[in-house]
Amino acid sequence: MTTSDIPRANKAAKDVRQYQKPAIITTALTMQVSFYTPIQEPPAGTAKNEKHPSLFSSLEIGSMKIHNRIVVSPMCQYSSADGHVTQWHESLIGSLATRGPGLIIVEAHAVSPEGRITPEDAGLWSDSHIAPLKRITEFSHSQGVKIGIQLQHAGRKASRSAPWLDRQAAWFDKSHGWPEKVISSGPDRMSSRAPVPRQMTKEEIEDLKKSWLAAAERAVKAGFDTIMFQASSGYLLHCFLSPVTNRRGDEYGGSFENRIRLLLELVDLVRDNIPAHIPICVRIPATDNLEHLDNVPSWTVEEAMKLVKILAEAGVSFLDVSSGAIDLRQKMEYGEGYQVNLARLIKSAVAGSNTVVGVSGGITNGQQAQGILDSGSSDVAVVGRAFLKDPNLVWHWADELGLKVHVASQSNPSITSLLQPQVARTAGTMSTTDQKLQISSLFAVDGIVAVITGGGSGIGRMMTEALAANGARKVYILGRRLEKLEECASKFPQVVVPLECDVTSKESLQKCAEVVTTESGFVNLLVCNAGMGGPETNRSNDSGTLDNFIESQWEHSVSSFTDTFKVNTAGYWYTTLAFLKLLHLGNERANVQQRSQVIATCSTLGFSRLAPTDRFAYGQSKAASTHLMKQLSNALVPYHIRANVIAPGLFPTDLTSVMMASVGSYAASKGIPEGRPGGSEDMAGIILFLASKAGAYLNGNILLCDGGRLAVVPGSY
Repeated sequence: MTTSDIPRANKAAKDVRQYQKPAIITTALTMQVSFYTPIQEPPAGTAKNEKHPSLFSSLEIGSMKIHNRIVVSPMCQYSSADGHVTQWHESLIGSLATRGPGLIIVEAHAVSPEGRITPEDAGLWSDSHIAPLKRITEFSHSQGVKIGIQLQHAGRKASRSAPWLDRQAAWFDKSHGWPEKVISSGPDRMSSRAPVPRQMTKEEIEDLKKSWLAAAERAVKAGFDTIMFQASSGYLLHCFLSPVTNRRGDEYGGSFENRIRLLLELVDLVRDNIPAHIPICVRIPATDNLEHLDNVPSWTVEEAMKLVKILAEAGVSFLDVSSGAIDLRQKMEYGEGYQVNLARLIKSAVAGSNTVVGVSGGITNGQQAQGILDSGSSDVAVVGRAFLKDPNLVWHWADELGLKVHVASQSNPSITSLLQPQVARTAGTMSTTDQKLQISSLFAVDGIVAVITGGGSGIGRMMTEALAANGARKVYILGRRLEKLEECASKFPQVVVPLECDVTSKESLQKCAEVVTTESGFVNLLVCNAGMGGPETNRSNDSGTLDNFIESQWEHSVSSFTDTFKVNTAGYWYTTLAFLKLLHLGNERANVQQRSQVIATCSTLGFSRLAPTDRFAYGQSKAASTHLMKQLSNALVPYHIRANVIAPGLFPTDLTSVMMASVGSYAASKGIPEGRPGGSEDMAGIILFLASKAGAYLNGNILLCDGGRLAVVPGSY
């Protein structure tokens, strides 16, 4: 493309960022880049939903604002040439930038040649390193994504081979490495295979400060938005912090104040010499993980909590919590979110300050990441290897949380054209309002968490399968017959969770609520569906006399009548109470736009004036349940929780199976204008309507689903 081919100051000027000498097209973002690209405004990864969970909320780190709280962790690629990043880095980081994380931290860059872990490490000890990094920051900014860089000195972990050359990352000898130049806080080596480091002199410490500042100033020239110091993972700054490796007798060793001195001097030096709008971040060790060793002084979480208070006062804007990796004797249990508890302590130590806390390690899905933020343990989720496995992680986490996010302008039309050709024909003129009216958006139940009592059979199973088949994250089905629940769950084993429960037992309901609290932490939808038919009268010998009528009803025990109300009415009441807190948390989570709600499965028999003389208790209990929901729709307004009713007519359930088996489903449908019983599609349509944005405006409503039966019989609907 030549300069003459590029659109000039016309309509394109407001649609693109571009820089072409001598013409400069300035955008609303007052930024130019050296290539043609659409403005990503808002950036990919920005929530479309007005209400959205905090993981997709913006956040200010010092003067830097990020559009969501998903941070790409610095990850060494061991693919640099004499410290210079290459096309590998441009491709990898550029690809991640188009996928919409809030912030990317580029891998550790050594402040001096001997500060590299391997010969293939990146560095910032030379001005020649600036230009290739500037291409990376320029592209990231063109996507609206903030980008930072990590500075480090490997210390006694230097002069090793790249992991992809030697899985053990062996230390190199003079022919390939620089073992004679390996330095640290003291002379203790990492392992018997490692070179013995030389204890740094004061002159070398002063040289380190100069190198660190020079690298930071180059990072600013390269266009980075923030600078992170690597003070963890057993590298040089960590070795000064920890008494395991620092037994110096000068002002840089011994006491806590002396051991933290070098880090604080570096922070002050850089803070005083780079622009104030560029925040400083520090990856800190929360512990050496050596507390199990008797009589071995080590860096502890108590010292880390003291340090972070000082760092916050010194102007550090972001603390990235890590731990261990300084001593082979460490005791560390890796697993899901294995450093979250440490982050919680660090965050408590800087409470009241503006310092942001992040945590990495074992964060693998959106629900987990959101849970970490909800627990107050961290302000951001720092993710590394999961991004390498799934570059579209931001999109997928949004899907898990039932959220729609913006994607890069170049991605949106192509994806639409490939996957939805029938939509693509009108995509050119489709407005945001049009898109909201699409079925895929309007009736979406993606990411919701639902609880359905009686969810293993009949109408409850129809609802369960409808939600599970359309993107619900979890559907907990409760009931007394575990085998029925498990049979239903087997169809959607990753979504449907069977829980044995007696809805007439408060203890049983509380246990189920505790399980849901532990596993999901919130509920968007509660369906009270468990029910019983109540005492059934045999009218085969009924002569129609008053005596026969009295006798046929009197033969049942009082308990059989009240038990029907116990399940069908009181059961709904106590089920609602047991899950109200979780429904409230669903509103706070804001993973979907619609507010949390309770839905009760009642019945048209609750409205019919045709006396069902064979099941009096059933119709009356359903009428009571309907009125209960009407009252709840008012009582729960202050808590922003809705209550609605589904009133089915004849559907194939356990209660109707005997009748349908004896006379046939269509004979049983006599008197129903539709001429058939209801089916799974009928019930799916109703539950998807109520559970999605389509039904978000409903509260205190009754949806009659009876094929028109109540329209042709006496009723009081």
